Amino acid sequence: MASAREVGAEKVNFGEGLFAQDAEDVLDASALPLVLSVSEQNLEQLSKERLKASVDYAQRFYVEALDSSPVEDKTFKEHTWWPGLFFKTWRTERVFLDGFAKSSVSLVYTGYATMLIISILIPLQVFLKAVFKYNAPCPPDLEYLCKCFPYYSGREDVCFEGTTTDLFMEAMRDYLTRSLPILATIMALGSLSHFFIHWWDRAPKALAMVPTFVAYLVLLVFSYINGLKLQKASDGRLNSEWVNQFFSAFLLILPSFLFFSGSPQVLLYFVLVVIGMAEFGTILTESSRTLEQYGLTSVYFVRLQAYFNQTAYMLTIFILVTLCGALLQELKARKVFLQRVLLTDQQEEIIRYKTQNTKLQKDLLNKVLPSTIVEQLEEENFVIQSWSQLRNLSQHHSGVCIAFAELEGFATFSSQVHPSSVLNYLDDLFLVFDGLCDDHEVYKLETVGDQYVAAVGVVTGKMHNERVSENSAARPENECNGELRDVSVFNTDLMISFAKAIMKGSRCVEAPEADVKPVLRIGIHTGPCMSGIVGTKTFRFCLFGDAMNTSARMVQIGPAECIHTTQDVVGLVPDEPWEKLKKMEVKGKGVMQTYLLRCDNAALADPEDPAHGCDIAPDDLDDFFFLRSEDDLRVNESKGEGRKDYQDIQPVSRHEFRMHTKYLGLFFKSWNIERAYLDGQARQDKTAVYFGYAAFVLIMLSNVLFGYCFQQFEESVCSESYDVCVSEFGVLAVETGSGVSWESMQSASILNLSPLCAGLVFALPVMGVGSHFAIHRLVQEKWWASVCSLAVYILLMLFLCLNAFFWGKRPLDSKEWTLNVFFSVLVCSTLLTFFGGVACLGCLTWWLCCFLLVYTLGPITVQNDMAAGAEENVFAPIAAGSNFAASATALVMYGILLLIGAYLRDIASRRRFLQGVMSRRQQNQILQEKIKAETMTRIFLESILPPRVVEQMKRIKRSLGQPSCLSQRHFGVSILYADLVGFTEFCRRVDPFTVLVFLNDLFVIFDQLCDDFNVYKVETVGDCYVATVGVVSGELNGNKLDGPESPNVHGAENTIDMIGFAKAVVWGSREITKPVVNTPATLRVGVHTGSCISGVIGTKVPKFSILGDDVALAALMEKKGKPDHIHASESVVALVPNEAWEKHTLVVDSADGRERVVETFLLSV
Repeated sequence: MASAREVGAEKVNFGEGLFAQDAEDVLDASALPLVLSVSEQNLEQLSKERLKASVDYAQRFYVEALDSSPVEDKTFKEHTWWPGLFFKTWRTERVFLDGFAKSSVSLVYTGYATMLIISILIPLQVFLKAVFKYNAPCPPDLEYLCKCFPYYSGREDVCFEGTTTDLFMEAMRDYLTRSLPILATIMALGSLSHFFIHWWDRAPKALAMVPTFVAYLVLLVFSYINGLKLQKASDGRLNSEWVNQFFSAFLLILPSFLFFSGSPQVLLYFVLVVIGMAEFGTILTESSRTLEQYGLTSVYFVRLQAYFNQTAYMLTIFILVTLCGALLQELKARKVFLQRVLLTDQQEEIIRYKTQNTKLQKDLLNKVLPSTIVEQLEEENFVIQSWSQLRNLSQHHSGVCIAFAELEGFATFSSQVHPSSVLNYLDDLFLVFDGLCDDHEVYKLETVGDQYVAAVGVVTGKMHNERVSENSAARPENECNGELRDVSVFNTDLMISFAKAIMKGSRCVEAPEADVKPVLRIGIHTGPCMSGIVGTKTFRFCLFGDAMNTSARMVQIGPAECIHTTQDVVGLVPDEPWEKLKKMEVKGKGVMQTYLLRCDNAALADPEDPAHGCDIAPDDLDDFFFLRSEDDLRVNESKGEGRKDYQDIQPVSRHEFRMHTKYLGLFFKSWNIERAYLDGQARQDKTAVYFGYAAFVLIMLSNVLFGYCFQQFEESVCSESYDVCVSEFGVLAVETGSGVSWESMQSASILNLSPLCAGLVFALPVMGVGSHFAIHRLVQEKWWASVCSLAVYILLMLFLCLNAFFWGKRPLDSKEWTLNVFFSVLVCSTLLTFFGGVACLGCLTWWLCCFLLVYTLGPITVQNDMAAGAEENVFAPIAAGSNFAASATALVMYGILLLIGAYLRDIASRRRFLQGVMSRRQQNQILQEKIKAETMTRIFLESILPPRVVEQMKRIKRSLGQPSCLSQRHFGVSILYADLVGFTEFCRRVDPFTVLVFLNDLFVIFDQLCDDFNVYKVETVGDCYVATVGVVSGELNGNKLDGPESPNVHGAENTIDMIGFAKAVVWGSREITKPVVNTPATLRVGVHTGSCISGVIGTKVPKFSILGDDVALAALMEKKGKPDHIHASESVVALVPNEAWEKHTLVVDSADGRERVVETFLLSV
């Protein structure tokens, strides 16, 4: 026959199957997007397919950023004022602006430095334009047009004379002596104020937007003053270059504000635009007034009007596109911020909930088990996998005083009272007992039906403990006798006072009316014992040893209203009025000398008695399992009020960013993160791309409209002066004549689209919209939409430039093709930057293609036109070449600005994305730990109490509800009691730890059999094993206590399962040998089927209990049964008649006190 350790060695991993099942539940849960790994052993039980899918999902989750997808429009509208430029609460708006300002500290400095460096290109384009004309092979009769640049007057004798260096110094003198110092001063002051605000901790960081806005406003004002001065030369002549330089200043200042100001406010940009346009109009008015002296039809006035019309149109398009882009960028930034806030709040709310849930469960565990045991189990993740762990949870205790208290006449009383009233009475009674435990330093061990078990010296009182170890030796008697006696006296005295208190308190609890009133009796004994945990289901903190058995025997044979105790107790507390009894035979103990301490009203009337007596009523303990603590109040307050100290998540540091990226931060080192980032950006820019295509089509249509308006202007000029018409608009304007046609409007427009180019540029946006929609609808990786958008804008730029160079109808005397190229690049690049949805690398690719095309075809075109113009003595090719030099320089300036802005925007977006990933991962790790702790605690808790009861108890904790919701009535329940034969004698002869190991081996086998037969283990009481089918598992038929009865429920399936389980436990017990005595573990088993009520009783060590006459009858079946037999009632045999039952008679006490004979049955196993 196998030994206990050999049989139980493989079954010490408590609850492993439960943990594995719970891991699967977490993996399948859709409410929380994460994977919980409980232990390596549990993961090995998962299928390979499930594990692979879980790992893939975890990897995908980890690279999702807080801004991976924008918030829904409905959610965004709920938190903002129309059109989304302000949050509804000032606190949210302030946090958004502060966070944006903090993340843009270095961006502002970069903007100032970039503008200062690039500003040199504005006078440089004037120089390049002049030097091109000055060095061009000009026809002899038109040489004055080359030498007199950049001035336009009626005097041909005043022209520039000097070298190229002189021309450069002429163009750069004003910039170097006046403009550059002023610009540097403005930017230095702006940088200082910006630094001061961010340096001062008490200053709102959003305030930094004010000096930045003022600096850009001053720059606009300076450009206005410079334009006023530039329009007139020192000798009073008009300089028309102010238009180009003012437009270049616009291209420098306005995009710089959008990219580098650190301000997300589109309204501030709108203010700058309005002021800039007002300045442009003012300078134009002043120039017009100057030119009126030459006449309204003079070439100078017409040229100024033409410049103004073309520049105003391009400025209008540029401003509208950038305004819309700024609006979309701000809405995107606000949506991303709101998404961060909502996700962070949601994540923290989950963490708070999990923390609270874990705390509730741990509080409940601390009610069920001693806190030291809970802490040790928590360190082991509530899994016991070795004997050393089991040994660490076990302790030897000396000088422990144990009390058993039970109600005499309870069986008769419960048969005469409704089960719900019995349960309420017991709950009220034990609530009083629980309240007295703290006053007397008593630890409640458990309740078994009407029995209340408590101890002093195990968890409370004075403890004389020793941890169990293989090599531990007992403390020598001469070293510990004195100390041990003091401990025993102290603990026994506490228990005696507690026994008196509960005896007095029991009389204050009103019992329901019945013929028999239950009366309390108490048994006490002091001695050594062993504590530990037994089994894998329904964990209980149990005491083992002869002291426990002796205390139980004292209460069994003791009279009512008395404390029955042993000689050991009397020797420790001799001052009490003990009453010596005759020696009596005690089961399993032999003949013992015992004593009584009577506890009638007269004995308990001592005014110095610390017992509260009737001063404590059950109504005073309505908080049930838990009392509301200050921590709970703080949790509830924080949940209700929300966070008042929220700060926006700041991007990662540069060092951290460099660790995760490569190639100047343009790529993440991990392709998974890079793909997630690109997908997130594509989702965010989905609507913007549609808007960009629509804006391009509208610009093309507006170009036609501008062509119509400019044609009318040309006709008015040509009708007044043929020479001016030919000089400014070319021969084609004269040949076209009056009348409106597509050809005439296109020739007068800036882009001058040919039919082929018009068809292509109108078809491409349609194709782009279709492909963009298809990718977002059908393709999983959305970043392909960015690639498609980039390809569309490259083709648009290509077709427009080819149209300007080759396809458009362009006479030799026309110089407008340079404006065509400039405007085409300006429109496409601006739309791509703000609405293309491409990263910096995409913008860089586009600009490289643009520069390659423009700077290759442009010089070729200029050279060919100049050669043809020299033959025909035409000045227009030279003017076009000089305009191309200026336009190319302006495009370089604008391209550098957009590329730097796109790069910094991409870097900032990637840093925030990475911060989101890391923040989310960190919160996920916290959440994983919280869920893991909660899951471990819940699983362990559900191994002590039914899952339904655990959830209801937690809800009661949150709502401070009443315990009535935990009680139920059940019908068709099969109940089993199993008890070891000769266990008391075995405990007397064997070391307590050996008893603990033996019971653990035995009950582990029983616990594993429970799942096979749908059996729920209710409790173990010493060597007694109590289980049911039909209360928590099996066929459930129950309702509330006040619900109707169900007499037709028989529970045949439950009874069949229970009989199978009873056979299995008897067979399993035969495989275990009692250590030391080397006798088999023989069981008595009693089974009965009927009804019962279930509920949780008490506030300390809450325990799921079943009560009722049928429960008592099942216990009686076991008590009166035979070893290795199943003793069953008549109801069981009626439901399972096919077994080999043997009739048996049993004499029991009826409710009226008379004896009656009951027919029962025995089944030999």
